[in-house]
Amino acid sequence: MADGRPYLAMEWLEGESLSERLDRELLTIGEALSMAARVADALGAAHARGIVHRDLKPGNILLVDRQLERIKLLDFGIASARGSERDLTDTRTVLGTPGYMAPEQIQSSKHAGPAADVFALGCVIFKCLTGHVPYEGRNTLDLIVNMMSRPPLSIVSLRNDATRPLEDLLSVMLDRDPLRRPADGAALAALIGETVAARAQGQTDSHRPPSPHAAADEATRIVDGEG
Repeated sequence: MADGRPYLAMEWLEGESLSERLDRELLTIGEALSMAARVADALGAAHARGIVHRDLKPGNILLVDRQLERIKLLDFGIASARGSERDLTDTRTVLGTPGYMAPEQIQSSKHAGPAADVFALGCVIFKCLTGHVPYEGRNTLDLIVNMMSRPPLSIVSLRNDATRPLEDLLSVMLDRDPLRRPADGAALAALIGETVAARAQGQTDSHRPPSPHAAADEATRIVDGEG
C-alpha cells in the first residue's frame, strides 16, 4: 500500500458453487466428466507443488459465471504440504468433510496424500450424477462404518445411462486402498481422458438426468435394502 504495508491482491470471482448447481439439477455424464477433468488438472498442479487439498467437495468448486467450463478450486484452508516436517494444520485432528473424506484421511489427517483428493473427486462425480455420495449413513459414525465395511453405492443402480467405463473409473477412484487409486491429479486427469474416449466409442448420454429429489429417493430406497 502507499504507506508501505504489504497487501495481497486476489482475483475477483463471480458465479456459483457446484453445490448450488446440484441443488437445481444433476449433471449429465459428459458434463460431470468434463468438470472432473478440469478439477483433476487443478489438483495436478497443486500436487506437483507438494500441496494436498484435503477438503474437496462441491461447495469448494466454483463455476465462474455459472459455467461448468470455467472451474476454480477454492478453499485450501486445511491443505497440507507434503514433505514438510508438519502439516499446515494440526494432524492430531481429523480434518475434512464426511462423505468426501478417504478412509486413510478418516484414520488420520496426516495420512492424506494426493490419493485422498482423488477419492474425494470420485465422491464429487458420484454426487453430480446421483445427488448422493457413494457412502452414506444415518449419522457420521454410521457413514464411517459403512465406508470401512461395505461397498459404495452402485452408479449403475442409480443411473440407467451409466456405462462400464464410468463404472470402472469410479471403482478405481473410490478404492479403499490409496495405492490402487491414481497417484495424483495428473494421473487422474489422464485416466478421465481415457474414460471419455472409451465412452465416445459407445453410447453417449443425451438426456437430462432425473431431478436431485428423485435420485435421492431412489438412493434411500437402495440403502434401506428395498432394492
